[in-house]
Amino acid sequence: MISAPSNHNPNFAQAVRQTQANGTLASSKTILIVNLVTMLTAAELIIPLHDNAGRLLAWMALLSFFSVLRFLLAKVLLKKQLASRQPEDVIKIMSVAAFFQGLSWSLLPNVFFHLDMLGSDAPVMLILIGLAGAAMLRQSFTSQTAFSFTTPILLACAWNFLQHGGVVAIISTLDLILLASFLLYLMAKAEQRAVEGEIAKFTRDHATQSLIIANEDIRQNNMRLEILANCDPVTGLFNRIYLNGKISGALAAATVSEQKVALLLFDVDRFKRINDAFGHHGGDQFLTIVGQRLKNAAGLDATTARISGDEFAVLITTDDVRQKSIALVQAMVECDLPPITINGTSLVPNLSAGLVFFPSGGITADEIFSSASLALLHAKQTGRKQWREFDPKFKQITDRQRQIEQDLKDAIQNEVITAWFQPQMDLKSGAVVSFEALVRWLHPRFGYISPPEIINAAQATNLSQALTVLIARNVCALLKALPDRDFSAATVALNISPREFAIYNVAKMLDDVTAAHGINRQRIEVEITEEAILDPDIAGEQLRQMETSGYKLALDDFGIGYSSLAYLISLNIGRLKIDRSIITNISESSVNQALVAAMVGFGRALDVEIVVEGVETADDVKALTAMGCDVAQGFYYARPMPADALMDWLQQASNLAQNDSAHRASA
Repeated sequence: MISAPSNHNPNFAQAVRQTQANGTLASSKTILIVNLVTMLTAAELIIPLHDNAGRLLAWMALLSFFSVLRFLLAKVLLKKQLASRQPEDVIKIMSVAAFFQGLSWSLLPNVFFHLDMLGSDAPVMLILIGLAGAAMLRQSFTSQTAFSFTTPILLACAWNFLQHGGVVAIISTLDLILLASFLLYLMAKAEQRAVEGEIAKFTRDHATQSLIIANEDIRQNNMRLEILANCDPVTGLFNRIYLNGKISGALAAATVSEQKVALLLFDVDRFKRINDAFGHHGGDQFLTIVGQRLKNAAGLDATTARISGDEFAVLITTDDVRQKSIALVQAMVECDLPPITINGTSLVPNLSAGLVFFPSGGITADEIFSSASLALLHAKQTGRKQWREFDPKFKQITDRQRQIEQDLKDAIQNEVITAWFQPQMDLKSGAVVSFEALVRWLHPRFGYISPPEIINAAQATNLSQALTVLIARNVCALLKALPDRDFSAATVALNISPREFAIYNVAKMLDDVTAAHGINRQRIEVEITEEAILDPDIAGEQLRQMETSGYKLALDDFGIGYSSLAYLISLNIGRLKIDRSIITNISESSVNQALVAAMVGFGRALDVEIVVEGVETADDVKALTAMGCDVAQGFYYARPMPADALMDWLQQASNLAQNDSAHRASA
């Protein structure tokens, strides 16, 4: 028996044995027919020469029994599929059956009959040797079975030859041995080639299967890589890379078909608070639910993506693009969305959005995306739960802001930015009692920049401290010059943005500046808005430091916020400035008059001076005086002016006052 070479996979050897076992079983029917036909042929040759029907029938019965037994064994083994599980046992069983079948043939010339196969019974010899040779060649793939079948037959022939006696018998025996050896050699070679062929087949099949598996692994990996490359791992939505490709493709198609394309950007309002309160895991859950709601609302035809932390995008290219886009943004922004429960807490999501259409917002993916971002930015600047459609003016505003931010540092260093001052008048005496410092910047390209723009640009470029230091120095310079105009008791108000308290130590900065200029700190009034006192953890300690240092504290824009009365008292606020929106046309508004009167009463109860701003008419002055207001400022008295112009104005005001006094004295 030939086995698989040792350098091959052991599984291949097992597979070869299974093939050999199955081949042995599969040929059982053919072997049965060949043996029975050959048996009848041999019987026809024997009957005329040997008149012994009984012995012939006995031999035929024996051979038929073992032939049929071999056939039935093969059927049973096939039915039990034993060749796949125990191929070695199958080959052994079938080899034993083949041996007894071959033994039945070997008994014919020497037991049942005494044939002279080198004489008159030579045809029987040819049958036996031919049967053995055919078995060797026919069953060469399973040499063990063929060898078991042919060995008894060849031995019986050799024994019969030797009994014949003489030289012919010896030569015939040697020839038989040579023939058997040659046939065995051929059988071994044939089995070896068959085994090698099977191994080669299994190797090819294995390699093919390995390639199939490898290709499938590559395909699966490519799919996973594609998902990772195109999808957001948190929400499962598409990511920005995929969205950019979709935008480019949609714009190219829209250019040809002249169809509209809409891009919507959504931002979760105050998401940082959610992330801080519930951690990144809770924040991710929140974003996943928001993203799924957005995807469901946009529909399957739209492309929904998460493009950054709390920012989503929807690309719409089908149906009535404008109508569908506006309906989506209204549903997600204007309507109250169902709450989302995170760790047992219900949170109502609020979104802001920016909307842009092709081609009004640009003709490239970058331009469209930039326009949508500008629209979203302007929406968020107007408050929460807002949306804006892109307007080309947005880009002009952004370019202006960018240029202002770019030029701000040089403007501060070169002191192009300065403080202008607006007088504050005592309503009863009409005398100048104080001034407010207001930041002014004459930009070479844009002209005068509004104070809020300057402050926002400073915060965006981390120049808030440098800007406030510059204005504080201007205030100190004015305070040093005021005694020359007989205003040594006048105070100057300096506005401090609430955000500055979180950026640097405002109290220390003021102490350093006033110390460098030798200024009495009681002559500087620090104006803050209600936003600062609403966050005592940040501003409270610094405000107390300022109070301890001697600065006066004033609350600006009073009446439009939500001041804490207890905190107002604890900070020892000396002035409340009523916002100009309440003072405008005060003489004609009974509601505003009642509101101001209430504030004056509140100030009297706290022993706080009431200052009104935005006074523009004599009627306003009359009404405010009647209501008991203390100090006023506004265009009615004077506009903000540079320090040198203020000195001239004060001189003129002093001259007018002296002339008026002289006129009254002479009268």
